[in-house]
Amino acid sequence: MTGAHSLALRGAVVVSLSIALLCVSGLLGAVAVAAEPRITESEPVDGEILPQPPEVIHLCFSEPVDTERPGWKIDVASPDGLSLGLRIVFEPSGDCVDIFPGEVPGAAAGVWTFDWLVTSQASREEASGTINFEVDPEAGAAGDPEPASDDGGSNNDALLIISVVVSRALAVSAGAYLLLPVSRGRDKIG
Repeated sequence: MTGAHSLALRGAVVVSLSIALLCVSGLLGAVAVAAEPRITESEPVDGEILPQPPEVIHLCFSEPVDTERPGWKIDVASPDGLSLGLRIVFEPSGDCVDIFPGEVPGAAAGVWTFDWLVTSQASREEASGTINFEVDPEAGAAGDPEPASDDGGSNNDALLIISVVVSRALAVSAGAYLLLPVSRGRDKIG
């Protein structure tokens, strides 16, 4: 086999292995991203302004979550920073939860904080977050802005998957480039 053919064969093998590694790493990255539960529905949504405290806080997740302790932690704090007594009801499937806050011990007006932590039933991955909403008795008057729609983070997830795939592609390509021998005239045909 001539030097040119040997170099071409090595290059083809490196490119083939790079493509295979890229596909596998991209799939693994996408699986890792998808393994963490995320909110797909929230009522109230983050940043929403309400005329009174909600009677129920409703959350749905991208996958079933553990409904047994210690697989979850939920806390609602009033504007005074006091944690409220809660009645928490998970759907049997574990996809959604309704949180019924207790009586507000102080002033209801102000920014409320809702912290949540859940664990995926399938992967045992934890996810957590905070939703802030404001109670303003004058909310709902003409001219008040409507709350932003909650898209469930699908755009962020897509961007994360793309960035994982692109960064791994760049890493594999750089590795393949470094593995290729530098030709210094030894493999010239002619």
